[in-house]
Amino acid sequence: SGNPKAMTFKSSKGLQFPICIIACLEEKIKSVDGKINLLLTEKCGLGLNYVDHKRGIKYSTFPRNAAAIESNAYQQSEEMRILYVAMTRAKDFLIMVGANDKLDSYINSISDELLADTNARFNPYFVQNCNSHLDMLIASAFVHKNGEVLRDIAQERVGCDSIGEIEVNIVNEVDYNEEFINQIEENASFDESRYEAINKSLNATYPYKDLNKIFVKQSASALAHKEFSNDFAFSTQPLFMQKSKLTAAQRGTAMHKFMQYCDFVSASKSISEEVERLTSNGKLTTAEAESINEENLNAFFCSEIGKKVVNAKKVYKEQGFMVELPARTVHKDLGEEFDNEKIIVQGNADLCFFDENGLFIVDYKTDKADKEELINRYKPQLEIYALALAQTFDTNISGTAIYSFYNKELIIL
Repeated sequence: SGNPKAMTFKSSKGLQFPICIIACLEEKIKSVDGKINLLLTEKCGLGLNYVDHKRGIKYSTFPRNAAAIESNAYQQSEEMRILYVAMTRAKDFLIMVGANDKLDSYINSISDELLADTNARFNPYFVQNCNSHLDMLIASAFVHKNGEVLRDIAQERVGCDSIGEIEVNIVNEVDYNEEFINQIEENASFDESRYEAINKSLNATYPYKDLNKIFVKQSASALAHKEFSNDFAFSTQPLFMQKSKLTAAQRGTAMHKFMQYCDFVSASKSISEEVERLTSNGKLTTAEAESINEENLNAFFCSEIGKKVVNAKKVYKEQGFMVELPARTVHKDLGEEFDNEKIIVQGNADLCFFDENGLFIVDYKTDKADKEELINRYKPQLEIYALALAQTFDTNISGTAIYSFYNKELIIL
C-alpha cells in the first residue's frame, strides 16, 4: 500500500518487507524479579526464598538462585529468537537503531566483558547478562570486520572474517537550534489535500457509536427495568445467609412458583390441597409453602380473569421466547438511521392463554405498589412480551395485563 507499518516483533512473524527498521533496541530485557519469593523451572525445580521471621530478614537460597539463573537463561535465549525473527523480516535493507547517552563508556564496558580470548570468542557470561537487544548487536558488530568504528573507541584490534555486509554508523544528537528549525520550515511544502484527508481521519466519528451501548442479546425484563434496576440489586441472599423467615422477594418468588406448577382446576377448588401436593412433590419448600398467601390466591381464582384461565382451552405458563426485534422498537432513543438494526430479546411470560380474540398475556406481580406505579414500572415489559409472543405464536395479541396479588386486581394495559 506504500504506507509504513508499525508492529511488534512477534506480530511480524511470517511477514516480509523490502525495508525494515527495528528501533528502541536499548530497551531493557525483562529478567526474573528479585522480589519473587518462589520460582519453578524445568531443571532446577522449586526455588524459595528463606524468611527469618524473628529478625525480619529475607534471604535468597541456593535453589532459588539456581532457578533464577535457569529462568534468565531461558528468557535470554527467547529474546535472541525474537530478535532473529525481527531481523529476518527484511528482504533488501535492515536498519537497526539503538541509543545510549554515554557511548564511549558503554562501548568500553562491552569490550571489557565481551571477549573470552583473542580469537574473538564471546564470553558466555556476557551473553547471559546482556540487558538489551542493543547489547547483543553491539557485541556482534564489535567483532565484525566492518565494526572498526566501535573498536576504535575501545582501542581494540580484534576482528574476524565475518560473512555478510553491515554498516555501522554512530549518529550524534542533532542540535535543534532555531536556524535548523527555520531551514526545515523553508524547505517544507504544504499539501492542502493531504492535510484535509488526515484531518478528516483524525476527527472521524464512528457512525454506529450509539449501538455500542446496546447488547446484541438482552432479556425483556432487563430492557424494561433499566431505570429501576438499582431497586432490585442484591435483593436475594445465598442460602447460608437466609433466616428461617423468607424475605418479601422470596415470598414473591414462592407465589410465582405456585402459579407456575399448580393445576389451575385443582387450585380453583382448594389452594391448601394444591400447596400440600406441590410441597410433597418438591416443587415448593416447607418455608415457601408456609409463606403462600392463600387469601390472595383465592381472590385470583375467584376473579373473572381466574375463571377465564381455568376454562381456557390453551394455557401457557412461563412461556419462553427468543426473538429478533427492531432495535428502535426497544430503544426509543435511537435515531432513524438505525431502522434496519436488530437485537435478540429473550424472556418468559408468566401466563398467556387464547381467548376468542387471540393471545392474552398476564404478568403476576406481588409488589406492594399502587396501580399507577405498577403500570409505570411494568408496561414497557408487557409491550415487549406482546411483540415477542405475537412473533412466537404468529397470532394476534388480544390484550396484556398485570395481575397484582397485593391489590387483588387485574390491571388491563
